[in-house]
Order: sequence, then C-alpha cells, then structure tokens
Amino acid sequence: MNSTRILSPLLLLLPLVTFADADTDAVNERLPVRKAELESHWQVDCLGSWSAVTEAFEQGPEPADCRPAPEQRRQLELCAFIYQPPGEISRHDCPDYRGLLRLLDATPARDCDQLAGWFGTRTDCADNTPTN
Repeated sequence: MNSTRILSPLLLLLPLVTFADADTDAVNERLPVRKAELESHWQVDCLGSWSAVTEAFEQGPEPADCRPAPEQRRQLELCAFIYQPPGEISRHDCPDYRGLLRLLDATPARDCDQLAGWFGTRTDCADNTPTN
C-alpha cells in the first residue's frame, strides 16, 4: 500500500518528463554579468593577484615553498572562473589563471624552478586589461 502512495506522484510526472524539450538549456544559462562586476562582487583584483604572484617569482621563489598563499590561490581560482569559465572556450589567455592553477596542482613537490620557468614563458600581462 505504501509503495502505491510513493509511485502515484511519480507516475503523474512521467508525461512531463517524456515530452520535455531535450534542447532546453535554461537551467545551465549564465546571467549576463560583466566580468568587472564579478570581480567587484567577489572582491578580487584579478590583475593585482596575477601581478603579486609574478612579482614573487621575479624576486626569486623561496626554495622551501613557492606556492601562493591560500587566500591568493582562492583569488586565482575566482579569476579563472571569471575570465576562463569551465566548459567554455576562452578567448582570454593572458593572464592564464587556469593554466597556472593546473601547473600548481601538477608540479611534483611544487618544483619552484618549473614554476619560475612557466612564468618566464608568459608574456607581460600587466597592460592586458581583460574585456567585459
């Protein structure tokens, strides 16, 4: 008897699921918000965060631990989400926030020389103001 009570509402939903439009992406739509507004909302300065990390490597990383501080890494993660959203082809490659985060995750023992080499191959992004 209890199983009938549970199944009855589910059976009522079956026609809705059957005739639902398969092309509906309404749930996955992103609101059209400017990137500068996202930075302001999340209180991050993406170019400032990038500059702080690159300056640390230009001054010579500490051999013991060259990872960004947790707060700095969190800002880089937010910047990657803003300028290089997951699942989208990014036209924004400088600064390459997502590339840096991937390298930080993949570098064995946080090899500071490898990280410094990666920064050495990046172009100067200080004048590259992100659009939108």
